[in-house]
Amino acid sequence: MLAIKVILALIPVSLAQWGISNLDFHSTLRQTSPAATLSYGTVSFNVTNYDARATTICTWTDTRQPLYFFGDSWFDCGFPERRSGPTIVPALPEVGRTYFKFANTSVTTINIYQTWTANSGGSLYVNATRFVSDDANIWRRTTYIGFGNATVKLSCESSSYQNPNWTIGQDYFRYDNRCDRLSFNMTYARLNTIQG
Repeated sequence: MLAIKVILALIPVSLAQWGISNLDFHSTLRQTSPAATLSYGTVSFNVTNYDARATTICTWTDTRQPLYFFGDSWFDCGFPERRSGPTIVPALPEVGRTYFKFANTSVTTINIYQTWTANSGGSLYVNATRFVSDDANIWRRTTYIGFGNATVKLSCESSSYQNPNWTIGQDYFRYDNRCDRLSFNMTYARLNTIQG
């Protein structure tokens, strides 16, 4: 645990966090007939890693009613062909991967688990002071494994429509819930490194 604290202390505060932007959650329950229901919730957002200078887009759709996201599953922000549903995050995930959990329960929470690489050693900034090492071996790539979480308050509006003159091919009933987009910073709760 001490090593983790030291690592976090050596990263400038402005870099020891992710930027979460355009967090968008909305859900829809749609009946095309009294007996046919389609229901889903979608969450999407951008994760900007200030240390790696990279942004990842995360989006997922869940069909488990009534809240859709319960915070019990990790989702991979990877390419669509690599996403087949909730996943188990490996102890040492592939570098450059981002996973998230989202809970739309009584308290809305978001968890981020990400891996990235960056040069370590040689030049290090601590509180805007630059430290330089003459050790040539200190210039090496370091793999970081970061985890963080945040609690957010969503502001949402819902609307519903019941079609009194329903015929086949029309919506019989529709309920929509849409939340305002949010942007915020998330500080690393845990950061591990693997020297390479």
